[in-house]
Amino acid sequence: MLDILKLLQTRTRYAFGGIIGDKWIDSILNESTDEAYFISTEGLFSRAIRHLNILSKYNVSGIFELGSPLLGTAVRLTLFTLTVNHVDVVNTSICNIQLYTESSIKKDRISEEKKGTIKTFDLYPESYTNYINSIENLINKNITPTQQKQIEFNSVPYSDFSPKKPFARHYSMRVYQTIDLLKKEKTFLLRDVAEILIPHAIKDNKALVVSAKDFNYPLDYDKLEAKDATDVLLQKGDIICFLNQMIRMYLITETPLKNICASKFHTIIRPLTISPEYLITYLQSDTCRVIIEANMSGSVLKKISIKDISNIPIIKPQKKEEEYRRFFEINYLSPKRTDVYNEFFSNKSIEEHPKTVGDILNIEMFEKVKFFKYSIVFKILKEDMQELNACFNAKAYKATLILAGSILEAVLIDWMSDIDNKNYFVEEYIITDRFGKSKRADLIDYINAIREIKKPDWMDEADKAHKIRSKRNLVHAKLCMKTDEINENICVQVIGYLKDVISTRSDFID
Repeated sequence: MLDILKLLQTRTRYAFGGIIGDKWIDSILNESTDEAYFISTEGLFSRAIRHLNILSKYNVSGIFELGSPLLGTAVRLTLFTLTVNHVDVVNTSICNIQLYTESSIKKDRISEEKKGTIKTFDLYPESYTNYINSIENLINKNITPTQQKQIEFNSVPYSDFSPKKPFARHYSMRVYQTIDLLKKEKTFLLRDVAEILIPHAIKDNKALVVSAKDFNYPLDYDKLEAKDATDVLLQKGDIICFLNQMIRMYLITETPLKNICASKFHTIIRPLTISPEYLITYLQSDTCRVIIEANMSGSVLKKISIKDISNIPIIKPQKKEEEYRRFFEINYLSPKRTDVYNEFFSNKSIEEHPKTVGDILNIEMFEKVKFFKYSIVFKILKEDMQELNACFNAKAYKATLILAGSILEAVLIDWMSDIDNKNYFVEEYIITDRFGKSKRADLIDYINAIREIKKPDWMDEADKAHKIRSKRNLVHAKLCMKTDEINENICVQVIGYLKDVISTRSDFID
């Protein structure tokens, strides 16, 4: 019977590491059992496959991630189940429960690290206990597990299992779904459209080197440091990949002003027959990330091999190079102004129901630009609200109402621009009035238009927006002479209404 907690206890009694290998695997190979369960790292099991020929004795029936379940080490472990019998399917599970960063075990973790010992937790979180119970029920009782938060179970045909990829993430449902989508697209391998370069240090030679800390646009040559020179001089269009993790990337956008070297710790992708802006956009897309992560391994820092980088499938670009260049520029190089982003969105349409990976990539690009734009809008709103509070605290109540109305109008114009994929800060938003005549929209029209689009959810906020508008109108010169309504209480009410209305723009309000 499989008992994972007992196996974790057993794990602490066997030495394992990059140099000595795994003594537990050695003992299993010396035994004569039909079933074998053991906990190790993906890398050490890969070594056992290559050098100890473990698969000549057993078939793999299960690969279950266990996260970092031991105090004294952050190493990620995996439960492997083996059998001498015929196997039709391999059961897998992915675990994203972050045990090792649990604040509740921080004291014990540090204590064990200082002593250099490894032990199991005294008490595992309920979510983790439920997870290992699900694995045990699957193996011991053949009970199909239910999907849980931060957990994914899957079963794949044994014919899909590759001895070179004994990683649970290589067989996730997302990977299979992505591969199915990619089969419908015209693709080519990365090695067919780009050169993959591995920088090697040049002994006793120093040069300016681009490090991860320099991954800012534009490249600041004054901050580059002289380090070990390498045999790769960077050129325009090169994509720098941090280590072999393919997570952080940087594009050399201009011909370097002086000779600069790639770091010996990085991998360089040099596009040959494909747009650099498209390639870095694609490599950082969610679609490509699925493929990259499926081929990453490592007990602490996960990396991807150069061979697997070379074999990444690249979808043929579906847009003109200029569009990908513009997308890259607007996210990383353009002035951070909302009008630049609104111009990008103007007259662009997105497939509401994506049918291809190309459609999905277009949506990802669109949403990424929105994210950058909203971060800027949020910053502007934060500054405007600070100015609004400053006016109120200074008892400048007329200025408070005027500014509140202006903030409201800017938010609604921006919102309507997003809805229509237009730029209503530049072009007119034209509406038809109750007499059937066309006219330029005023604040009242923006409120009514969004109320109609968002109803029934935005009815209360629309009423508050109208109240802000009417209070702002109190500042009109003629009305000011006839009313004493502009006071502290009115301003408190208007500021409260404004916060409520702005908060409904959940796209960018935290």
